[in-house]
Amino acid sequence: MMQTQSDHGRWQGTMRFQWTGIVETWALGAALVRPLSLVGALFVILAFAFSSWACGDSGSRSRPDASLDGAVGQDGTVIDDAQPGDASNRPDAWMPPADPYGPRIFYTDLTSGPQTGGQDGKGAFVSIYGRGFGSSQADSTVTVGGGEVAGYPIWSDTKVTVQLGPNAQTGDIVVHVSGKTDSNGVAFTVRAGGIFFVSTSGNDGDDGSFAHPWQSLAAAKRQLQPGDIVYPMDGVVQTDSDGPNTSLCISKHYGCEAQWGTADAPIAIVAYPGAHVTVGCQESGCPQNGIRIYAPYWTIAGLFIVGSAETYAAAASIEKAGSEPPSHGQRFVANDVTGGYYGITLSIVQECRVLGNHVHDTPHSAIYHGGWGDSSDVEVAWNRVHDLGDEAFGIKAYGHTENDHLTGLWIHHNVVYNTQAAAILVGGSDGHVPWVYDARIENNVVWKTQGQWSSGIRIGNSGVDETELDVTIVHNTVVDCTHAVEISACKTALVQDNLFVQSGGTYIHADLGPGDYTFDHNGYFGGDALPTEDSAPVEGDPLFQDASSHDYHLQAGSPAIDSGVDAGLNVDMDGILRPQGDGFDLGAYEFVPPQ
Repeated sequence: MMQTQSDHGRWQGTMRFQWTGIVETWALGAALVRPLSLVGALFVILAFAFSSWACGDSGSRSRPDASLDGAVGQDGTVIDDAQPGDASNRPDAWMPPADPYGPRIFYTDLTSGPQTGGQDGKGAFVSIYGRGFGSSQADSTVTVGGGEVAGYPIWSDTKVTVQLGPNAQTGDIVVHVSGKTDSNGVAFTVRAGGIFFVSTSGNDGDDGSFAHPWQSLAAAKRQLQPGDIVYPMDGVVQTDSDGPNTSLCISKHYGCEAQWGTADAPIAIVAYPGAHVTVGCQESGCPQNGIRIYAPYWTIAGLFIVGSAETYAAAASIEKAGSEPPSHGQRFVANDVTGGYYGITLSIVQECRVLGNHVHDTPHSAIYHGGWGDSSDVEVAWNRVHDLGDEAFGIKAYGHTENDHLTGLWIHHNVVYNTQAAAILVGGSDGHVPWVYDARIENNVVWKTQGQWSSGIRIGNSGVDETELDVTIVHNTVVDCTHAVEISACKTALVQDNLFVQSGGTYIHADLGPGDYTFDHNGYFGGDALPTEDSAPVEGDPLFQDASSHDYHLQAGSPAIDSGVDAGLNVDMDGILRPQGDGFDLGAYEFVPPQ
């Protein structure tokens, strides 16, 4: 049995996130997940040099009257409110229902849209991601602002897609499942905007309506105005060059001719319900990059995005353009990302959300914030990241210049496995200076990192000690990594309520570097000697439900149950309220008895 060396407070219940809710086709017991990297300096310089690249003739297109597409106030799982970056929208700020068996919403693809116009005049499609919705709709419903939606093109236990309809109003999206308590609410704003479509049988000379869709995404994005949404339909492929060595370029610059969205009227490209839409390719002659987003307040959701494996190429990148100010408010949601030297790269962004993506089989890092200037309020959550190339990191924040500065980094509810370097890396810089100022690493599940730099969670890299960093590492489950955790140096660190399970080897790589540490009430099993840094370790077999299938929920009798302290996190991986018992449980999952 695990024995605690001191008597502290116990865990409170946490949301249990079922990762099949993020990617329906992936089931590993009861949990699921997804990471990235940024372009090298030389590539960035070369990319900007292509500013005169022609992206094609925008032509003259008639547009349906936007006023028909939206009175004032689908596929998604939300943490954001109408204004990105509002801390009140984060899962540690809203209170989930007390019923641990009821439905939970994690995030949605859209946070606003029109409730009229589009297909059959019933408004935007919105996808809701979470768990406990039920395998079929039966008598269950979804309301938006208290009004029931008009249609349900997709209903599964982890994803529901709805069409808003005229009854939807500004307010919370709520899922009502027969016989269960209602889900938590996720904010949605009903607003004006155009709704358009792209089809393989369309014509770029038409108006983009459902009856007369456009044919290409490159032409469609040139027509979109603030508040517009375009739904590419099944079979749409965008592989031709649309910008500087890119299949789809979202920018006012470089000849790409895309408009900027605004906080009140974002622009979105969202796959039509059930559609498979491809951007990018890997064959000879393909552009290096799949999609590059240089514009503020754009949402990209539900696409299959591919990049080439050439050095510094990215399947998807989100960055600012040239001398423009930092880019705000991008949402990159529920995409399937593969190939590329990197998967998803970020640089100089604010209020940026990378949610629910499946990033896999990339030669280098999967989700990569590379610095290149000032960034703030960056959320990387509910992603599943796995099977990466040699020396590839999962989720990585690593700077490149002495002027880099990142605040408000939040990495939570991700599943990362089979990486050759660290699953989660925060810190380090080619600029050789500390650049990350605060980071939260919470409710992540990590397993099987292998190689020289393969700690489950690593703080600091390349000899750069993040001595300005305040970091929180709580309620993570880390299994079978070369080292469970490594911290070169920081300003302050809270390391509590984690589960570190090893097949031999060390829990902590070398000694903790300089910093003010609170390091206690973490669980340990299977490794070498307990770390002396932990003032109240909990030791023993955590009794996972099925470790061979990577189901790291706890069984009854686990010494990890009720053995933690209140680390300030009120939900678990499954969206369940913490604590469920007399105290907080260790790791990402709060124990809930079988129903």
